[in-house]
Amino acid sequence: MTAPAGWTQLRLKYTVLSIRNGVWGDEPTGDATNVRCIRAADFDRTHLKAVPDSAPYRRLTAAQLCQNALEMGDLVLEKSGGGDTQPVGLVVLFDDAETAVCSNFAARIRVRQGFDSRYLCYLHAHLYAAGINTKSIKQNTGIQNLDAGSYFDERVDLAPSAEQRVIADFLDRETEQIDALVAKKQRLIELLQEERTAVISHTVTKGLDPEAPMKDSGIEWLSRMPAAWEVRRLKQLTEFVTSGSRGWAEFYADEGPIFIRITNLDRKSVDLELSNVQHVNPPVGSEGERTRVRAGDVLVSITADVGTVGIVPDGLGAAYVNQHTALIRPQSSSVEPRWLALALHSGVGQRQFAALLQGGTKLGLNLDDVRNLIVPVPPLADQRRLMRHIDDAGERLGTLSATVSSALERLREHRSALITAAVTGQIDVGARKARRQAERP
Repeated sequence: MTAPAGWTQLRLKYTVLSIRNGVWGDEPTGDATNVRCIRAADFDRTHLKAVPDSAPYRRLTAAQLCQNALEMGDLVLEKSGGGDTQPVGLVVLFDDAETAVCSNFAARIRVRQGFDSRYLCYLHAHLYAAGINTKSIKQNTGIQNLDAGSYFDERVDLAPSAEQRVIADFLDRETEQIDALVAKKQRLIELLQEERTAVISHTVTKGLDPEAPMKDSGIEWLSRMPAAWEVRRLKQLTEFVTSGSRGWAEFYADEGPIFIRITNLDRKSVDLELSNVQHVNPPVGSEGERTRVRAGDVLVSITADVGTVGIVPDGLGAAYVNQHTALIRPQSSSVEPRWLALALHSGVGQRQFAALLQGGTKLGLNLDDVRNLIVPVPPLADQRRLMRHIDDAGERLGTLSATVSSALERLREHRSALITAAVTGQIDVGARKARRQAERP
């Protein structure tokens, strides 16, 4: 691609006045001061900004602060960190008045006079999206490390100084408008999820008939419920409640039965998330059989992200649960498995999980906690009818959410493409036209 007339090809290092690696840990000294220390975790990776408000403090002497302090207009380079899905090498802009430094996993880039920091930040975002930074990553296993010297040796086409400012102003305006639309669509997705949650919670506590006779449930926080319903303990509705065995990592395999972990439970739905599964070759014997699931089993996380619920689908095949997951086998004569899962997933179940963990002294649930959970139980025929209502509403809201998510992804792609087009001269944002007009006799 040919650069516009008047643009200059330079190595990135000629845009840099200085590069200084960030600070290490606290220094034990009496005259030290607490200073915000920006890490890669404090990067706003969408808006390309460093965010001092969320950064932790480091203790630095006056001399250390003088050497390492960030100034408005500095760029901050992520030198170490990253991962398979997020490579190291993002550059963000520091434009905050609050005093801050960057951590040892980052580097302060001071821009040479004659270059616009905002334009360069957008340019680096284009290079990052294009994967230019990956050529300079010298370590790809574990923590990635970027060779800054190699990265800044890359050649790029740069707009003249005056045009850099115009391009940066243009991108500030356009991305702000795009970001406002993104925020609205993100909020819409949240509202759709809230509506889905509300439908489930209302249906599993009140049913669908507003004229149905009601009675006191006997549970203060559950209040009144349809007269034909019952309140039962989970242990009264199940054949058994158990959990997986410890130490099965030695049985991990590349194929074979699925080993269901907490990551396979989805906070937004009772349907399992099976896009990323671990396989296992379980030991022969009763311990393996005890933790083997079958269709209709209800699963609940009992350690991390306590209270996430899933249900084993038909056709899953051989699968087992790990020790962080409770395996609940419902009595088909008492409760529909999906109703039980929805009840635990709803506000009724989540309130109980939260109460069991209240005070922060308990890190997880034991199986007796699970067995004693309270479940509202309509007659079986009503359960099936109410489940269909919940599933129909979920499908409708899910379709709407998917449509909004698709539009959201297109906006993000447009934002990235717009940045690339502007910083590479594919679109004329006005500066060249104004220059040509000024040059006319």
